[in-house]
Amino acid sequence: MNTTADNVSHTTTILVLRTLFLAVIVTAIIVSNIFSIIILRRLRELQTVGKTLLINLSIAGLLNGSVVCFPGLLASATDKWLLGDVYCQISSITHGTTCAVSIWCLATVSLDRYVAVTHPVRYRNLVKFHHCLIIVFVFWFIGILTFSAPMFFENNYYIYQRNIVICGMYWKSPIFCVLVGLYTPILSGVILFWASCKITKTLKNMSRIKAGRCGYMKTRRNAKAVRTLMMSGISYFVAWGPYTIVAYLIAFKAIPSILEPIEFTVAWLANSNSFVNVLIYSGNFNSFRKRLQIYIPRCFFMKSSKQNTVEPTSIIEDSMHPSVVTQL
Repeated sequence: MNTTADNVSHTTTILVLRTLFLAVIVTAIIVSNIFSIIILRRLRELQTVGKTLLINLSIAGLLNGSVVCFPGLLASATDKWLLGDVYCQISSITHGTTCAVSIWCLATVSLDRYVAVTHPVRYRNLVKFHHCLIIVFVFWFIGILTFSAPMFFENNYYIYQRNIVICGMYWKSPIFCVLVGLYTPILSGVILFWASCKITKTLKNMSRIKAGRCGYMKTRRNAKAVRTLMMSGISYFVAWGPYTIVAYLIAFKAIPSILEPIEFTVAWLANSNSFVNVLIYSGNFNSFRKRLQIYIPRCFFMKSSKQNTVEPTSIIEDSMHPSVVTQL
C-alpha cells in the first residue's frame, strides 16, 4: 500500500486524542446530513428545484462522511490504512466529487434565485424540474470524470496520506491542481457572490418601489434567502480556503514541507464543512429548526405514542404559508 509520510510514528496519546476528535467530526457529518435529507424531503412548502439541489448537497455531504471520513477514522485508530488500494481510489474520487458537487450546487442555487428574482415570469416558463435533474446528473458525471482522470495516466494515482489519515484528493500534478481549482472553487465562488450581489441590489430597488405588506414580506424572504446563500458560500470558502492554499503549495513545491499538524488541521477543517450547512439552515429557517427539534428526540428516545406521530400545529400552520425556505 503506497502512503505518504511512511516514516512518521505517533504516540498512543496522540492516536487517542486524534481519533476522538475525528469521531466527533465524522458523527456530526453523517448524522446532520441524514437529518437534513429527511427534513428537506418532508418540507411541503419547499420549492421543488431548491429542494432537489439542497438534498443533493446533503447527499454529497453524507457520502463524504461515510465513504471518505469514516474510513479515515478507522485509519486514525489503527494508525494505518486497512482497506487496500482499490478502495483508496474509490475514496479519493468520492472525496473530490462530493466537494465539487457541493460548491456547484450552491452556485446553481444562487443562479436559480437570480433568475427568479430578476425575471420572475420567464423563470416560471423556463425552469422545470427535469432541468434540475439533468443539472444534478451532469454535476456528478463531471465530478467523477474529473477526479478519475489522473488514473488514466497512472494506475493507483491516489495514495493514503498518513498525515491527514485519509485517502482523499491528491495533488501530485500541478496542472491538475490548477485546472480543478479554476473551475471548481474559483469559478463557482465568482458565480455565487456575483449572483448574490446582483440579487441584493435588485431587492433594494424593489423595496423602494413595492408597497404593501405582501411586497414587503416577499422582498424580506428573498433577502433572507440570499443571506443564507452567502453564509453557506462564506463557510465553504473559510473551510476550504486554507486547504486550497496548502494544496497549491504542495503541488508547486513552493515550500520544502508542511508540518503535519497544519496539514491535518486544514484537511479536516475542509471536511467539517459537510455539516455546517445544517447549522446554517437551523439558524435561518424556522420550519427546518422546528422539525429538527422534533426528530432528534425521536431518534434518541424510541418511546412511541400517538402524540409523537402527529405533526405539531405550529409546523402544520407553517406549511400553509410561504416560508423563507421557498426562496431557495
